[in-house]
Amino acid sequence: MEKKFTWRLGNRLEELAPLADAFEGFVLENHVNPRVAFNINLIFDEMITNIINYGYRDANNHEIGVDVTLGDEYIVVRLEDDAAPFDPLSAQEPDTEASIEERSVGGLGIHLVKQFSREMSYKHDNGKNILTIILDSQQ
Repeated sequence: MEKKFTWRLGNRLEELAPLADAFEGFVLENHVNPRVAFNINLIFDEMITNIINYGYRDANNHEIGVDVTLGDEYIVVRLEDDAAPFDPLSAQEPDTEASIEERSVGGLGIHLVKQFSREMSYKHDNGKNILTIILDSQQ
């Protein structure tokens, strides 16, 4: 049977901590594998920080939707926002072989998320960015 976690936050970095706290309660209540829970929190931190820092071209308040569906063999994380259209799957892969001084800024968070995801998809629909990430529930 699927379990669902839904959260809405504003486009301010300080709203990440309450999201993490609420998700921790969901994780404990549903006995989510700690490694998978860590990876999902990393998704929240990396993807939502990118949305907030780079996606909005105004100083207005915006809502970011977070939905997590916990299945027996998979977990689906869905992020939805009304920021500027951006497909993180099209982002250039970082050169992980280059030294820190030679690396360009950005891209590492998306790269990490891709590494532990079973599947990722992006679409821009009705003015919304929708990023869906599927993870194995027992990574």
